[in-house]
Amino acid sequence: MIKGLGVFLMVLYAGFSFQLEGFGPGLSFGIVLVLTLVSGLGAVYCLAAPEGWNPGSWSLMGAPYSLNPDAMIRELETLARTVRQEGLLALESRRKDLKDPFLRHLMKKVMDGHEKSALLPLVRSQCETRFRIIELNRDFFERFAGLVPLVGLVPTLVMLGSLLMRTGSSGFGLAFVPFGFMLFFQLVLEAGFGGQFESLREETRMHFDLLEEGLTCIQDGVTVELVGDRLRSKVQVNPRWADA
Repeated sequence: MIKGLGVFLMVLYAGFSFQLEGFGPGLSFGIVLVLTLVSGLGAVYCLAAPEGWNPGSWSLMGAPYSLNPDAMIRELETLARTVRQEGLLALESRRKDLKDPFLRHLMKKVMDGHEKSALLPLVRSQCETRFRIIELNRDFFERFAGLVPLVGLVPTLVMLGSLLMRTGSSGFGLAFVPFGFMLFFQLVLEAGFGGQFESLREETRMHFDLLEEGLTCIQDGVTVELVGDRLRSKVQVNPRWADA
């Protein structure tokens, strides 16, 4: 479906590009240029998609929760305290308030009597799945950003060819506007989003490391204070260790 849409947009892009032939500065030129670049970007967006990628991959790349590491540590400490003081069945009242749906699922499994030997592989599998989605989106972004200047190159070449065929023509600077604009757009994309994928990968690793450690502590019956120490050791050096 997305490839077919890409082909359709590419046909529009080619048609609009050749409509720029002979145009001079003015409103009509601006409208056709915008249509050319928009259809070209749309075509590249669709055709650059790697195997297995679809637009929904963007929403799957980020986590469906809004917990920072400190907030997650506090929730895991609360869960550990509940289990030690009230038992596993008391998790049900706490579980419903958890923001992370995967953590809710894990706590349900804990309540159902599943051992950590069965649950830890699930945590690691989910982490690897998220890594694959991030890498798939990174691959798509690199392909798309790499092709962006070409969107401006075709109309620039069309306009240059038209100018060269006309004796005494001026306005060569105008011909380079499409390519120059797309080159600038590529730089903006790479500066704004190029480093996001590594950050997301690190956040994902941290999140699932905390889940794995927290799950292990809860099922091992570790004291709440030690749960906090073990979890925070994944994030930072705990200042209170220096006072020990």
